[in-house]
Amino acid sequence: MIADKYYLLSRGKQRLFYSLLLIATPFLLLQNYLQSFIGKLSDINITLFEKDIPVIPLFALLLVLFLTVWWRKKITRTRVVGWVVVVIMFWLGQHLTDFYFHHRFYDLQYNWHYLAYATFAFLNYRFLKEKGAKRSKVLLSTFISALIISTFDEMIQIPLSNRVFDLGDVSKDLWGTMIGLVFVFVIIENGKMFSGSWKIRYPKLKDYLSDAVALFFYLTLFALLFMAFTSVLSDTRYIFQAVAFPVALFLVFFLLIHLSQFKVRWALWILIAALLGGLVTLQVKYHSKGVVAINNYLFLYKGVPIYYLDILIYPNQTFRPVDKKDFFNQRDKKTIKKLSDNILLIAAGSKRDGGKGFDPDKISYFVYNEFRQKGMQIIILDNKSAFEQYNRLMSEGKQVTMIVKND
Repeated sequence: MIADKYYLLSRGKQRLFYSLLLIATPFLLLQNYLQSFIGKLSDINITLFEKDIPVIPLFALLLVLFLTVWWRKKITRTRVVGWVVVVIMFWLGQHLTDFYFHHRFYDLQYNWHYLAYATFAFLNYRFLKEKGAKRSKVLLSTFISALIISTFDEMIQIPLSNRVFDLGDVSKDLWGTMIGLVFVFVIIENGKMFSGSWKIRYPKLKDYLSDAVALFFYLTLFALLFMAFTSVLSDTRYIFQAVAFPVALFLVFFLLIHLSQFKVRWALWILIAALLGGLVTLQVKYHSKGVVAINNYLFLYKGVPIYYLDILIYPNQTFRPVDKKDFFNQRDKKTIKKLSDNILLIAAGSKRDGGKGFDPDKISYFVYNEFRQKGMQIIILDNKSAFEQYNRLMSEGKQVTMIVKND
């Protein structure tokens, strides 16, 4: 009986049970309406000193203080740096994904993917460490296992929960896995993996798979690129592009780093210099011209070339990529209103087939912006006309928010 007990509590069984839980939990949440309950947990406040304080971040702060006191003798500079990196990775994940959801940073639903798969990385590390696996094997095994589990989870939820396949969720799971690996190798192991000499370039390709630091660097780079693209190409219509773009960009970065150790590096430096020179030329020539259309897939904003992706330009003239979509639901429109001031300009594609969810039958109309407590003009035009309108409005000093649908 005792042997059976320890068998069930073995690290291998813990990893197996947790992997099954990762797949079952989304289904259980949806079927039992627990997802809305978890969302409501993030809305709970308590009143302190006549101010409403959200319970979740308060609990997290108290937990951090408790752990700091409990483990104060184990605090090192490396572990502090590790925690800072973990926080930055959470911030990056939140900043790059689910833009139109407009989550608060402490929402449990917002951080579910990162927390769940960081925990998986920890459990997988414990199991493989018990087996005496090398760090490189732990890294590769954890990353590939997380990718398989997350992809299977998304696929199985289609018939079970009537969901669509969301590659963006897979990318968030991979990013959560990398957060867990940082926790393991920097915080738990106190950065032993990074002690001594290390490098990210090797003459032979197979050496990249056996060096833990190099492997960690490239897995993190791929996970970041994958998350950046899948978060704005989440619609199943763009699944090929969502995979092809980050893979292609990763290969470019990898080849540049790999080939830079050989004689061909001089040709690479010339190529990079020419590319940077071209970008500088575009900046000088087009920075003051606002938005300039090149073709249906490419335009320039202040000299920055933007290909294929949709963007949102804020009233302060900064911009960011956003979800590529034709239709805006109520949640999307609420987020857009929060970010808009006087004028919302929608560049609805070269054929003006975007902007649905607003009123595409009208070129211009006014609505009440409840977040700004004033009226707001909405203009929906084809891209070429919208760019001309944007440049004119900006020359008049107007506060304009523009969403561009890139064909």
